[in-house]
Amino acid sequence: MIKKAGFFVYANSIHKHGGFLFATREEMKEDKRNVEMTALLNTRTCPDKRDLASLVNELFPSGKGVEIGVLNGEYSKIILERWESGQLFMVDAWRHLDGYIDMNGQDDKYHHDCLVNACKNTKQWENRAHIIRMDSVASANMFPDEYFDFVYIDADHSYEGVVRDMKAWWPKVKKGGLFCGDDYIPQDGDIWMTVAGKESVYAGKFGVRKAVNEFMEKNGLKVYETTNEPYWKQWYTFKPF
Repeated sequence: MIKKAGFFVYANSIHKHGGFLFATREEMKEDKRNVEMTALLNTRTCPDKRDLASLVNELFPSGKGVEIGVLNGEYSKIILERWESGQLFMVDAWRHLDGYIDMNGQDDKYHHDCLVNACKNTKQWENRAHIIRMDSVASANMFPDEYFDFVYIDADHSYEGVVRDMKAWWPKVKKGGLFCGDDYIPQDGDIWMTVAGKESVYAGKFGVRKAVNEFMEKNGLKVYETTNEPYWKQWYTFKPF
């Protein structure tokens, strides 16, 4: 209603129980808007990936977002549970990819089952959950620049794969939007992990931290990370106005 009355509205202090709004008939200058957003992210920390999803709702309750790398749709479900009325696009190849070395780089049947699970996990929000079964970079070309309020990357965890995805999807983020992702682990390299009490399995050669840090430095951005996830951290930043 405030926007329809001709005001520009900016989040000043928002949390899960409420907050404050600042509205003006004159649009804030870009440098001031960047200061406001930086101050918000500096004070509004995200303990874990669930809270990152809540931050998306606080900033963009009716926005549009995309998750790159969905698998079973478990995080898709978390996002949609916490998002009031946003539209989530879910991008994943959902098929075996030659040369992709990862614990999830399995056969087509495995990926078909993951696709079915993703549909089941998001069925409650099927009017807001849009599945795109494509290569991540190819699917980025479907959308105009500055289309999404947030982009979340969790696909190919190799250095080359993350660089590729960040390059393709950064232009699709709106000014003031969130750019984020998973697996910002303390050290890159060959990662082994224990799954369901079984012997350690090879999770893949990770290069997320290096790719993210290089991207942030190149673009003059500050990288934020979740505070209560000791290993499998989330990273996030915002696109300057």
